Amino acid sequence: NGAAIMIVSPHGQGRRRFLHDLQHCIPKFFSIHLHDMRKSSIASVYQSISTATCHKRRSLLVLHNFDEFLSGIDEPSDVVTTLNAAIQSHPNLSLLLICEYLPANHPNLHIRHHLEQLLTASETLPKLTIEDLLHELNRRQLFSYESETDKRRYCKKMIAQPEPYSAIPSQQS
Repeated sequence: NGAAIMIVSPHGQGRRRFLHDLQHCIPKFFSIHLHDMRKSSIASVYQSISTATCHKRRSLLVLHNFDEFLSGIDEPSDVVTTLNAAIQSHPNLSLLLICEYLPANHPNLHIRHHLEQLLTASETLPKLTIEDLLHELNRRQLFSYESETDKRRYCKKMIAQPEPYSAIPSQQS
């Protein structure tokens, strides 16, 4: 059967970067259905499940901000039941939940219970390092005119921010 795995990381600590990297390293025979649950509807998620199960390809259904989504709906048990049924009855379908909280630490007890029912495993993204931020600056080609020492100094300031990845400019100003 498929698996349900959760990746946990606070806001601004690299969840979107992780998803970007994931999309580029998964083999092409894998179908990825990515939903930012701040913007997607549950109907679009169900449509992705239907598409994935019809084509019988190995598929990964990624639900970013899933814990936030569950907190905002009236019947999270219906969603969890549907997702559980989908991954248990379709061995080619796996589920990746991207969340801010581990189920045991989720502030909403009701949501905590539903997340625990769904999971096969959970992992926490490693704490960001200055090297991670330096790599990201270089990847985005930011501050290319600066010395490595100055970039490292900038990264030391950024790492102290509560949301370092979110604070990095997307392009040179």
